[in-house]
Amino acid sequence: MIDIDRLRTNFDFIKTETEELIQETYKLRYNIYCLERSFEKPEDNCNDMEIDEYDVRAKHALARHCQSATPVGSVRLILPDESDPEQLFPIEHHCGSKIDSNLLHHFLVPRRQIAEVSRFGITKQFKRRFRESETCSGANDFVSYEDGITTLDRRVFPQIILGLIALAFSLSKQHGITHWYAVMEPSLDRLLRRFGMKFIKIGPVMEYHGLRQPMFASVHALLREVYRVRPEFWDFIDGLDGIPADLQVEPDDDLSPTSGTYG
Repeated sequence: MIDIDRLRTNFDFIKTETEELIQETYKLRYNIYCLERSFEKPEDNCNDMEIDEYDVRAKHALARHCQSATPVGSVRLILPDESDPEQLFPIEHHCGSKIDSNLLHHFLVPRRQIAEVSRFGITKQFKRRFRESETCSGANDFVSYEDGITTLDRRVFPQIILGLIALAFSLSKQHGITHWYAVMEPSLDRLLRRFGMKFIKIGPVMEYHGLRQPMFASVHALLREVYRVRPEFWDFIDGLDGIPADLQVEPDDDLSPTSGTYG
């Protein structure tokens, strides 16, 4: 069960649509990806902001701790290039030929409706549970705790992940996105499945800043399953304006291929 009231009380989930908020997101990413995780080189990023070539066509969102006004997590949605939809997404650059194109052909989705969920990270300050700091998203399969932050914040930590995912749904609705790419840690995949979000594995687990797996999902299929198994999370997503107006939540045929997937 998700404690939605506690989540709302302790954190703000914000679509960063002003230049000031976007810069706050870049600074948080610098802290996570350059200083904490060393995925990117600090010297390659100016003014303590982590920015790459995909940000020109991305929309951003931020989780902020209410009491301290501290940004704690971010996510972005990389949209298709409006002038050239055939421009590659990061997943296509990094995973390339390892992506199973036969699985993708099952969906027959116009590229203008696909986005990549990316830069999904939470600062180590809010990753005090055992071994959570070993992952970028913070998801893991353990439940023991260390000292360092309040018990209240520790207990809502996994829900920060869900808040960021809810923001990704909201951004998708806003920009007409129906399907997602993602390169995901296996631990994050397991966590999301517990809340009804079953991504399709379109390639093998590979080494990319740790173990990652290329994934694909229908936004509608994810939300239909959330509605079925986690209605409280559905309500939270709805509160962030993340439910598409044309979504049918009655029982429907499974649109996701189940054979030939990885893992």
